[in-house]
Amino acid sequence: MKGFYSFYQSDFEKVQQLVAQIPWGHNILIYSKSNSIDEALFYLSETIENNWSRSILDM
Repeated sequence: MKGFYSFYQSDFEKVQQLVAQIPWGHNILIYSKSNSIDEALFYLSETIENNWSRSILDM
């Protein structure tokens, strides 16, 4: 949890709105595979916009 918070801390208000809209498993997958906050924000937004399943997101 501390790593998750630290990763998203830089833009917490924007991230908080996105993270709350998808399941926890999706959030963990995005956090664990993203190399930067910008990459994570991209996948958060795309997951919401396109209603991606976790398996699609994993690809």
